[in-house]
Amino acid sequence: WKSCLSKLSKSCDLVDIQSFVLMNNHYHLLFRAKENNIQKFLNCFIFSYFGDSNMEVIRSNRYLRYTYKYIYQNPIRANLVNRVEDYPFSSIHYKSKGILFDFPIHDKCGMADEFKLHWLNEV
Repeated sequence: WKSCLSKLSKSCDLVDIQSFVLMNNHYHLLFRAKENNIQKFLNCFIFSYFGDSNMEVIRSNRYLRYTYKYIYQNPIRANLVNRVEDYPFSSIHYKSKGILFDFPIHDKCGMADEFKLHWLNEV
């Protein structure tokens, strides 16, 4: 977790990180590329740290909300926690507890209140 966060911190000026979950054998990362920096980010973070990756371009708000929820519910589907905010290796865990990362999380879907957390925890 610390190594991964360090790598994100070093490359976060290339993208806006919106959500992140690190599982034991994979990760989910939702980000928005800044300018034409996507290849630099891939080289700096994803390829250098994780090797192969599966990426999708999100082209609608509906798919963005689906992806956002899917990312945070991954630990629930793996039976690791009962609520998204309880999984310690996720950006929402830190955000829900008011703990800051060394880099900004640009959470476009929001989760500032209990309603948002309820929505994320609904199966």
